[in-house]
Formats: sequence, structure tokens, C-alpha cells
Amino acid sequence: MTIEKIFTPQDDAFYAVITHAAGPQGTLPLTPQMLMESPSGNLFGMTQNAGMGWDANKLTGKEVL
Repeated sequence: MTIEKIFTPQDDAFYAVITHAAGPQGTLPLTPQMLMESPSGNLFGMTQNAGMGWDANKLTGKEVL
């Protein structure tokens, strides 16, 4: 196998990358108390979970491992 074969795309579809998509609907259930007292990692985690499709209204539910 040659280096040219490795780095030469075999199909033009290789470059058809979707870079934009609609985000989730709704808002995070943030309260002033949460913004003042919660660790920033918890708030960041809420944004990540909502971005992955979790229902934003359920983000403040019971925590489990």
C-alpha cells in the first residue's frame, strides 16, 4: 500500500459533511439560586445533556449514578 493510496479519497461523498443542524427546542430550567450556588460543571453538564436531546424539563430531576 502506498502513501498516495492512503491519503487519496476514494469517493467524493467523503467531503459531504453536514456541519449545521437544528438544536433542541426549549430552555434550561435555570434559577437565580442555581446560577449562584451550583458548581459550574453541573450547569455545563445540563447544557451538554440538553444538546444531546434530553428533555430540558427533566434536567433537574433526581440524580443517579
